[in-house]
Amino acid sequence: MARKLSEWRESLTLIQAKQACRRISNSYSCGVLCSGGCLDTLAAIRSGFVPIWGTEIEPVMKTMWSDLTGTASLGDTFAVDWSQQRRPSCIFSGQPCPDFSLSGSKKGVYGSTGWQYVAQCDVILKVHPHSFVLEMVANVMDVDNGNAVGEIYDKLHPLSLHVSSHLTPSVTPLILR
Repeated sequence: MARKLSEWRESLTLIQAKQACRRISNSYSCGVLCSGGCLDTLAAIRSGFVPIWGTEIEPVMKTMWSDLTGTASLGDTFAVDWSQQRRPSCIFSGQPCPDFSLSGSKKGVYGSTGWQYVAQCDVILKVHPHSFVLEMVANVMDVDNGNAVGEIYDKLHPLSLHVSSHLTPSVTPLILR
């Protein structure tokens, strides 16, 4: 089964991904916070989601987003007027990890970008997608005793959102042909 899933994942080409983003369909929609190198976006497209918006501040990565999805990047996640954006079925988010990673500062939410991990909850509460996926390095549980994850639970749980977490020790990279 693992081999079949790997083959399925690896069979997506960039051309196919771009075509999927531009095809009008009744697919589930997604928004991507901090689109970066578009790996979350490619995984979402491969899973049948159509990206309707994304955020990113790095110019090259903003261009990658627009080229792949055919939509403009909204820029800084925390400067967007979310009341003017479509509500996606799902939000995928991969906030910067240096302040939580083993090779990073380990300052967590007190680092230069670590605060964004918890602050993304404010976006989720404003946009109120049907579901969301928040990605962070596993070491987030070891920095400040995992308090950042606890803060996310605290922010999202009282609003009747079902919040669960699990750690995936390693991920095989997606390779596009």
